[in-house]
Amino acid sequence: YQLAVKKNSGRWIWSYYLGYLNLELGESDAAVENFKNVIKKDPENFLALFYAAEAYQNLGLSVDAENIFKKIAALDDHNFVKKDTIRDNDFPLQTYALFRLARIYMNSNRLDSAEMTLKQIIENQMTFGPAYRLLGDVYTREGNLLSGNKYTIRANDLVEYTPPADMVVDQLAL
Repeated sequence: YQLAVKKNSGRWIWSYYLGYLNLELGESDAAVENFKNVIKKDPENFLALFYAAEAYQNLGLSVDAENIFKKIAALDDHNFVKKDTIRDNDFPLQTYALFRLARIYMNSNRLDSAEMTLKQIIENQMTFGPAYRLLGDVYTREGNLLSGNKYTIRANDLVEYTPPADMVVDQLAL
């Protein structure tokens, strides 16, 4: 894919493939660079933006990741829907971005922000199980064991975390 990027730098797909593979291999620096290339060529490629934020988070650059996740979370649903999508997402990309944002808040000990974000997810996507589990962790860390257990148990009955559907990655796998 590195050769393909060099040979045909006008097509974003090769940088996308390479960035995704970099991310999977734990090469977050390279992933950021490749996804930046994708975003330059296709500014509305929100999955590339999401993956760039994940890579930033892996690098410990939480502020950069937080800013990107906030940007994605603020999008309207129609901004993400692709017309050529065969496979459906269980949840909109904005939900995934809010969840990652809540994890950043929790890891940086901003429990009130994490709680507020998770409640927002639950209000809009009441079957998103990971939000309940993380909210249970927030309550447990705050010392509210009763609510912590309640939300953790509730999470077991709901949809588990599955990454957003990505047709480009599906093509790569094929």
